[in-house]
Amino acid sequence: MRFALIGYDLGVFAGAFVATPEATHLYVYLGPGLGLALALLLGLRWRLLPTKSALLLLLTGLSAILGFLWHMSWASSILQQQLPESLEGNNMLVTGVVVSLPQRNAIAQQFSQRVILLNYYGEKSIRGGEHWQFLVRLNKPHGFANPASFDYEAWLFQQAIVAKGYVRSSTDNRLLAAHSRSITSIRSRLRSRVQAAVADLNYGGIILALILGDRSGISQSSWQKLSDTGINHLFVISGLHIGLIAVAVFWLADKFIRLLPAIL
Repeated sequence: MRFALIGYDLGVFAGAFVATPEATHLYVYLGPGLGLALALLLGLRWRLLPTKSALLLLLTGLSAILGFLWHMSWASSILQQQLPESLEGNNMLVTGVVVSLPQRNAIAQQFSQRVILLNYYGEKSIRGGEHWQFLVRLNKPHGFANPASFDYEAWLFQQAIVAKGYVRSSTDNRLLAAHSRSITSIRSRLRSRVQAAVADLNYGGIILALILGDRSGISQSSWQKLSDTGINHLFVISGLHIGLIAVAVFWLADKFIRLLPAIL
């Protein structure tokens, strides 16, 4: 189990370095992967390797191949959905469900409509889970590539955002369905209730962030203070949080697998 997880993680890690539009054809890597598996099987069959060592090596190698191919498949599916250059800057009518909690600033609301990140400058209040039709103008997602700074373009890629743009003023913009049965819709309703409950509190935005992970109520100056004191990680899902959850799940799975022989 441990060797399988280590191999899988190594495969995903290796795939992160070659996930480019030219390198996402799985058949290029499927051949060498199957060749490695065949070589290990032949080594086991002809007793060229100690049995236990061969099995562990085979398990680790196959898991690494699986992790590598999974990452390449995931990256390929996103890259293939990227906005074509011919559609950049054109007005398009799109429909979809708002899959994120809209973040409001002084001039706009920003939200995701499936794989599109949009800015809305109108007066209507957009809520998560609603089904909208918008007239939009889109561009490919881009970000700055300054060293030692936040890689915004990579973050958009991780979020499976394939285009970003803004909603144009049009009579075609309309709400198609008030709410959908989704986690985002439930979070949106919870946010409305929490906002009403903490409206009179000075630190209502911090309470909202702790409960739902929504930082829209925290001002830039307050966020800077949280960053300076080193506690801003409490309000975001970081790699540390995911790592702690992964360790807990691994521990529970390991205990469960060890109990299986006794149960059976």
